[in-house]
Amino acid sequence: MKPATMFVLRRLGPMVALLALALVSSAHPVGAQEPGNRAGLIIEYGPDRVDTLCVTFAEDSLTGSDLLLKSGLSVGMQSGGLGVQVCQIEDVGCEPGREPCWCQCLSNPCAYWTYFQWKDGAWAYAPLGATRRAVRDGDVDAWVWGDGKSAPVTDPGLVCAEAPTSAPAADTEATAVPTATLTPAPALAPTEASGGATSQTGFGCSSPALILLPLALLGALALWRR
Repeated sequence: MKPATMFVLRRLGPMVALLALALVSSAHPVGAQEPGNRAGLIIEYGPDRVDTLCVTFAEDSLTGSDLLLKSGLSVGMQSGGLGVQVCQIEDVGCEPGREPCWCQCLSNPCAYWTYFQWKDGAWAYAPLGATRRAVRDGDVDAWVWGDGKSAPVTDPGLVCAEAPTSAPAADTEATAVPTATLTPAPALAPTEASGGATSQTGFGCSSPALILLPLALLGALALWRR
């Protein structure tokens, strides 16, 4: 082999290796992320106002209070003997720090936030506080504003039901997602409906291979002419 040819090959070696690495990296599409665990959350402010949220989380389980905080709703809580008491959700209830958590039970009729869990096909009054509740994938919790005697009326099977794959053009209006004012570090907006991550396939316009390939060819041509 001629010395000039060997010199060109030695100079092109690192460039060819880099080009091959870029081609291999670009050939592997970025897959969609797994959705993780999901739990339903129902907030019944009154007979004419209900929020149904599907909250996603990566943990094996989380507390009922954490599920409520991850919903993205504005939540007011107060520490109590059994953990925390939910005083206010959005604009309904008693504002902690400004008034007692049970401010609307100082006279009749009494109204407060009652905690329910969907269990064995029926709504059950939560025997423990929300901080002692272990919420797992597929569970459904509900908070009802009232006298504590009325169970939720919302169908829990509709909370985390799969959305249809297509919809008529007239039904494509976006729904606003409530913002959180008291949330721990990141989620599952909530509406806690998780948005599916899209996957990237093929070679995009910004693929490193498409940028390095012309540079490698130009470099090889320049070295060959020397």
